Amino acid sequence: PQRDFEDPEADALKRYVDSGGRLFIALDPDSGATFENLLAPLGLTYTAQTLAQERGTANIRPPPSIADRHNIATRTFSSHPIATFLGRGQSPVLFIGAGPLEEAKQHAADLSLDFAVRSLTDAWNDTNRNFEFDTGETKKAYGVVVAVERKQESKTGQKPSRAVVLGDSDAISDLVLANVVGNQYLLVDSFK
Repeated sequence: PQRDFEDPEADALKRYVDSGGRLFIALDPDSGATFENLLAPLGLTYTAQTLAQERGTANIRPPPSIADRHNIATRTFSSHPIATFLGRGQSPVLFIGAGPLEEAKQHAADLSLDFAVRSLTDAWNDTNRNFEFDTGETKKAYGVVVAVERKQESKTGQKPSRAVVLGDSDAISDLVLANVVGNQYLLVDSFK
């Protein structure tokens, strides 16, 4: 069912982060939720639309089909520690139906956001889920993994904290982790 975090749950997570907590969040666009109450304190927005690419895709189940365009692979990494090893190697990271993460127009000034993994530049937001690039859809490099950090205590008493947010929970599923080395390193380095 479609649901977003209710205020009591989001408030509890916000208090946890404000007290110096660490979060690892994996979202999924198939839920239909934008997780606004959860992501706003982290300076992020999430769109429940699946990204697609024509190149850099993976065939999960034979035979290959146009539906594989939602299985996006990328080697577009920042220099953030969760992606440092990935940037040195040749292993891509695979997402099976990722939704885009973006920086919120307004957020706390003490938050640092690093889009550690992005899609290829020709990915698009497949709003109608037809696997084709259509009018009204936008091609660009979308953020699919973001590292968020508050490096020092804020004036309001919020402690240093960290979060890693993935735009696709399937990227850390058994199927993907058993077969894609890049996803294994992303998960291990995110926990570190």
